[in-house]
Amino acid sequence: MLVKEYFALLQQALAKSPFTCSQQVSFDARSDYIGVVRGILIFEDESTLHFTECVNTGHQVQKLKYRYQYQSADGITIFRYDNAPHHGSVPTFPHHKHVGVGELPVESPAPGLQEVVDEITGLILTRMSKGENE
Repeated sequence: MLVKEYFALLQQALAKSPFTCSQQVSFDARSDYIGVVRGILIFEDESTLHFTECVNTGHQVQKLKYRYQYQSADGITIFRYDNAPHHGSVPTFPHHKHVGVGELPVESPAPGLQEVVDEITGLILTRMSKGENE
């Protein structure tokens, strides 16, 4: 798959996000198969997702480096997925998830941007059903 095709799939996924009210996303094709996407999604409750993916789409999509950081409207980290190689004791090393601020990372396979947006959508729906952020 060409990296531009991968970028088109990401754009389609972002267009389907039900609670996204604003987005700033940049796509940088470094070659036919290597690319970087960076962005910020702002949701209706003013929470934000800051993300970066560096991918190789040669034989299959391989995330060389990624970070998905979801923050509340006041900038407090709710969760962050990344593959920075600094938590060797996590079974899914280097892939891991931080939940909250200052919490130890937990095991997690590498998520895709769509999975992260779906997780955020679930959190927003849960808060809405509890009457939060009204």
